[in-house]
Amino acid sequence: MKRIIIIVSVFVLALFVTLYSCQKDELQAKQYFDASIDNVVKTLSPDNVNINKGITILAGYLNDKDAKSAVVITINGNKAGKYRQIYDYKTGVSVTECGLTYKVMSRKVRTGDADYFVSYEGDVVIDEINYDKKLLSGSYSFKVRSIPDTQKKQEINGKFINVSFK
Repeated sequence: MKRIIIIVSVFVLALFVTLYSCQKDELQAKQYFDASIDNVVKTLSPDNVNINKGITILAGYLNDKDAKSAVVITINGNKAGKYRQIYDYKTGVSVTECGLTYKVMSRKVRTGDADYFVSYEGDVVIDEINYDKKLLSGSYSFKVRSIPDTQKKQEINGKFINVSFK
């Protein structure tokens, strides 16, 4: 009888360890992509994330009740590290290793609000690119201005964790 209890206990313990390790892998692989826009953190749905010919593109979408928004980050690189976009205020030239665009596609007529922003300064940090599992993680922070009214400015920042890419 003791032998049966020991065998059952070992089996239950092995089953518990197996299930726990599977849950841990699932948690580690969960995708997350967010953006803080106007100091409000919004969760984005990653779409069209790819690395091709040395260029990394992350596109995320947000559906609000009144509008669909898109955040697109372009990085001139495909390795872990920091990529910068630096604006030279004297010459008005932006030195670009990366950039961000933010577009609001309104479902209603909007008045007075800019609906398209481009970055002029900021950075992206790629913490990890796992080519085997095709997962990308990192963070970003950009100063953006609206088009055509370049005086309208804001900051957009966020992170992306285990976002799958093509």
